[in-house]
Amino acid sequence: TRVEELKAEGGAVVVMDVVTGEIYAVANVQRGDDGVVSVTSANLAAVEPFEPGSVAKVFSLSAVVDTGVANPDRTIEVPGRIVYDKGTQWEHTINDAEPHNPMPMSLRDIIVHSSNIGTLLLTDEVGTERFGGYLEAFGIGSKTALDFPDESAGLFKPSSEWQGTEKQSHSYGYGYSVTALQLTAAVNTVANGGTYVAPKLVKATIGADGEVVDTEPSETHRVLQTSTAATMTDMMKDVVCVGTGKDARIDGISAAGKTGTAYKVQDDNTYGATGTRAYRASFVGYFPADAPKVTVLVTIDEPDPTSNDRFGGKAAAPLFSQIATAASHRSEERRVGKECRSRW
Repeated sequence: TRVEELKAEGGAVVVMDVVTGEIYAVANVQRGDDGVVSVTSANLAAVEPFEPGSVAKVFSLSAVVDTGVANPDRTIEVPGRIVYDKGTQWEHTINDAEPHNPMPMSLRDIIVHSSNIGTLLLTDEVGTERFGGYLEAFGIGSKTALDFPDESAGLFKPSSEWQGTEKQSHSYGYGYSVTALQLTAAVNTVANGGTYVAPKLVKATIGADGEVVDTEPSETHRVLQTSTAATMTDMMKDVVCVGTGKDARIDGISAAGKTGTAYKVQDDNTYGATGTRAYRASFVGYFPADAPKVTVLVTIDEPDPTSNDRFGGKAAAPLFSQIATAASHRSEERRVGKECRSRW
């Protein structure tokens, strides 16, 4: 229904248990040649990679916090645009989504308002190779443990091979691609206190004799300090309360998450000129924010580019709220905690 409302080409949803990695649900829909939107037999969440856009700021700013580069209150001067290699054939301009003059922004401001430039300036201080190592630890560039047929590992070059502005663009979600499953598991790392847990589809097997045998627990590895994950969750709660993800709020339950709106590469291998661009709109979040149980990803492929609902906070966040509300009705976590607190 959401894909139809947005006149989009398709979309995917992934619902994952924060601690065990169990995939509770995967849904994939696509608009056919006849214009009809229907559930597809292809598991696009596992086989179709895309550039994540600003959802990736979860990973870059986690690295910023984890390495001690910045705490939520550290403030830097953030210009509205930066021009690299000016006057050369490689000239490239990076803008913030909302035009602004140079202004002071705290780390909390940067994630809440999804500043590309603030993110890249702080991530630069982490160092290219160190930051690349964090992305790999989050599972970027590797297939998940699902072993799904034809599963994609996405497209990702080791940081030692990044050139030019790739050293900046990776921080705000361009220059590499991920599947919906990879992205869900990566953000779930923050929900799970900084420990990556591999997603799994099979909880148990039943033998010919009727005996039920549980599968092995998902493999895990530490990516972030527990304190870093707590700091990121605190800021990602503000993304939902007062930032770009306000439409992801869940009645009676606190949620944490991040929006993402990425331009899609066109047939001419560019992102297209203004007015001809196509978008990928996403939201990934988890709840209850202070004791996470479930992580949910919603990604919408090519919502109507002329609509104000083409952004992650408008296209995907409302569906996250609906799914999370339905999931919470089946959980003892219903009505736990306050949605938002007064800080701003």
